[in-house]
Amino acid sequence: MPIGLDHTIVPSRDQEAGAKLFAKLFGLTYEGKWGHFSPVKVNDLSMDWDSRETLEPSSQCPRAAGEWCEEVRGGRRHFDA
Repeated sequence: MPIGLDHTIVPSRDQEAGAKLFAKLFGLTYEGKWGHFSPVKVNDLSMDWDSRETLEPSSQCPRAAGEWCEEVRGGRRHFDA
């Protein structure tokens, strides 16, 4: 039986700002709050931003490759926050 990840919670000091920036950086769509969270869909995965006063260490590492990634690493792509 295949197993996939449905969603992950991403702690943030400002959940909507974090969700909007992530969507902009990766060319995704942020459609607004859904319940308590600010979700951004990545294929079948929902990245659910949640505001937190204190941030605990966690690991959220999107995988990216190709020309877009090389532009970011090389400093040739710039984003307005």
